[in-house]
Amino acid sequence: MFSGIVQAVSKKVKFEEKDYGYKLSVTVPANFTKKLKKGDSVAVNGVCLTVVDFKKDLIEFDVVHESIKLTNISEKFSSIPFNLERSFSIIPETISKTNLSFLKKGDFVNVEADQQTISIVETVKKLT
Repeated sequence: MFSGIVQAVSKKVKFEEKDYGYKLSVTVPANFTKKLKKGDSVAVNGVCLTVVDFKKDLIEFDVVHESIKLTNISEKFSSIPFNLERSFSIIPETISKTNLSFLKKGDFVNVEADQQTISIVETVKKLT
């Protein structure tokens, strides 16, 4: 789950071509990887990617062809720093910071599409 608030920007990105798409290496501020684990989700320019490996100031992701085709996660955008956001766990963080603890099974929950993400997708569609 993401808040939509950018927490950092990449210092440098590197794309390594693979059969499936790219291995994306993103250099990040050292504190960004604190408590990060393989398999965690990170939004890169609003695109949810899974951490496949990391070091103190570097995170690696696998990016498949479809993501490259439909987003701005590609080499042609590599000269611009990428926006980064760590996901937060639905439990316990979401429970303690929202009204979810008051809900019970069967209650309705309002789910909205993030307008920023919709705008990014529409913009990328126009660019490709």
